[in-house]
Amino acid sequence: MPSKGEGFGFVFLEAMACGVPVIAGNMNGSTEALCFGALGTLVDPNNIKELEVAIYDIIRNKCNPKEIQKKVLEKYSFSLFFSSP
Repeated sequence: MPSKGEGFGFVFLEAMACGVPVIAGNMNGSTEALCFGALGTLVDPNNIKELEVAIYDIIRNKCNPKEIQKKVLEKYSFSLFFSSP
């Protein structure tokens, strides 16, 4: 979803929590959701070749869904946002 005007990008977090690799635009709030590229791939949404390469890289690398889940939950799990009194 390499858009040009995404907000924070909760849909990326939802996808990664299900083990799905993500590609996001590098010009909006999705950069923060993807920890500036640590959790997923950021591309220039105006550069079709860059998007093509990112898609092929994901297909070739056969991402490990469990590893994707682990990374995103280490950063964004509910327990990290919940503070006990």
